Amino acid sequence: MRMHYMYSFEISALLVMLIVSVHFVLTRRFPVARNYVFFALLSVALVNNISNIASCVCLAHADTVPLFVNQILAYVFFLSEELTSILFVYYVYVACDVPAGKRLIIKRVEDVLVIVFSFLLISNPWLHGFFYFENGMYYQGWGASFGYFYIILSIFLTLCMIAMSGKHVVQGTRLVVGTYGMVACAVILLQFFSREILLTGIANATLILIMYLTIQNPNELLDRRTGVANEKALNVCFQNSYSIGREMVLYNIDLRQYNQINASYGYETGSRLLFEVGRFFLETCGAFHVFHLGGDSFVVAVYGEQDPEDILNQIFSRFENPWEIDELEIMLRVRVVRIDYPLHVKNMLEYLELNSFMKTIIRETGLQPFLKADKEIILRYQRKHAVEQALLMALENESLEVYYQPVVDMQTERVISMEALVRLRDEKLGFIPPDEFVSIAEKNGSVVMLDEQVFEKVCRFLREQILNNHGLGIKDVHVNISVIFFMQNDMSKKILDIMERYGIPAEYITLEVTERAAATAPEMMEKHMETLAAEGISFALDDYGTGNSNCSYLINYPFDKVKFDKTMVWSYFTSKTGKIILDNEVNTIHELHIPIIAEGVETKEQMERLKRLKVEYIQGYYYAKPMPQKEFLEFVREKNQLHERNEETE
Repeated sequence: MRMHYMYSFEISALLVMLIVSVHFVLTRRFPVARNYVFFALLSVALVNNISNIASCVCLAHADTVPLFVNQILAYVFFLSEELTSILFVYYVYVACDVPAGKRLIIKRVEDVLVIVFSFLLISNPWLHGFFYFENGMYYQGWGASFGYFYIILSIFLTLCMIAMSGKHVVQGTRLVVGTYGMVACAVILLQFFSREILLTGIANATLILIMYLTIQNPNELLDRRTGVANEKALNVCFQNSYSIGREMVLYNIDLRQYNQINASYGYETGSRLLFEVGRFFLETCGAFHVFHLGGDSFVVAVYGEQDPEDILNQIFSRFENPWEIDELEIMLRVRVVRIDYPLHVKNMLEYLELNSFMKTIIRETGLQPFLKADKEIILRYQRKHAVEQALLMALENESLEVYYQPVVDMQTERVISMEALVRLRDEKLGFIPPDEFVSIAEKNGSVVMLDEQVFEKVCRFLREQILNNHGLGIKDVHVNISVIFFMQNDMSKKILDIMERYGIPAEYITLEVTERAAATAPEMMEKHMETLAAEGISFALDDYGTGNSNCSYLINYPFDKVKFDKTMVWSYFTSKTGKIILDNEVNTIHELHIPIIAEGVETKEQMERLKRLKVEYIQGYYYAKPMPQKEFLEFVREKNQLHERNEETE
């Protein structure tokens, strides 16, 4: 069938693709597979569009254009049409990171289509499947309709692939492919029934434009504030390194005084300083090597011909000199962490976790401003990760244990109270010290669940063993409450709900609070203390004497008891200064009529000296270590009954 074609829409499509091509070439991009495939798709679509227009023009002047020119243009058009569909499917593979198992069946069907299309194209000179020329005129062949079927089926296959990939594909990509699928199918069906109107280029231009503005958006990987790549780009860098087997040295650089600079000179000056720092890293390391993770944190990825030690020396050398912003000269100091990929980490998630762990070490220990990952650090990190997993498993299974340490009244020498202390045992790790897993719980936020579970276990113990056993002489239980739990709006409600569930009288509960809670969230702490104190719950100021607690908190908050930390107690016996301080603190607190509990008492001498100071209560290994419920109950019975027998003998 001989055709006369209208190609005005193809010219419009050509202009759109040329604009996208120029912008794509002039814009800095990461050298990753997705960009390479998109450029290939864009190039082939341009060839397809240009060959289609050129073929129409030449066919309109068939009497003057040599036959072989028209034949070549026709072959180029059909070949580029096939390649456009192949590259579109492959782009979806790469851009969506679709797992190999999900795309295997789709790929096999696509392969069959490619084979059929290629056969028709190769055999066209003899079978005339797609087209043929007769008397210098162009005619569509018997298999021309397969080209439309091939494009529509390729689109359908990509939609099926995305549907089967589930969470592996982001919503934006689904929208792009789905929109293109509907537009392309509508255009192709229109052209199928009106073959004189050429619309292939419009379909391709629509696809490319939508992809370029969404999936291929260059700003997606750029941090505008600093002019360098962002955290998402770093993830792309990891993926690219994995795919090509590339090794990297990753330097995380934190600007130490950046927050103070923002506060002193203003946000605008701080932003300009960040931009200058980013520009220095770009000039030193290259466009695809620098990433801004937010705030004052940059990452430099060293690979290829670059020398990691030379890059590090250049960084430290530059930060020894001031940064000039307008007329200001600002000095910056940095902390640098080095992690090697894939020696120390296998992916971006592992990198961020190890990096955070090492930054905590370098910040808390006050070491030199450079820390390199090594075997010891990796073992410490693995230990921390293992403890974290053990803690989360224990919280999920509610298998945390609560031990109790007795508190002895110095006047009666009876056990009148107890402190609840959480314990964690793991099948693989064994006993895990509280200081280790509680600090991890505070950092990952699970300490709220930990506090709730401990408090509930304490209330259950009170209900089952203490409330109906007045002969034991236990008046209350001390429970530690974390800073983070105190910061929750519903903290007091949760405490009261648990107590109501087990029928616990308020006078049996004393909550231990450190100064950190007051310093971190004073208004929230005051609110909860007022609510709970109104119900009859008591409060003890914990860790007094560690530098974290002082008399100002006794003035501002309704504390009923004060607990001297063991370091303060021990200093009384080892230091003249410590003795003077403790004597004065005891006198001051007694004048406030607040009872004192001395922790960490381990010897008879310590007990007797503290008793002479009129410290009301003693807690420590001198009397007993923390014990499980059953052992604690046996100890209290024996201790208090022994005291009663001694009183009767006297």
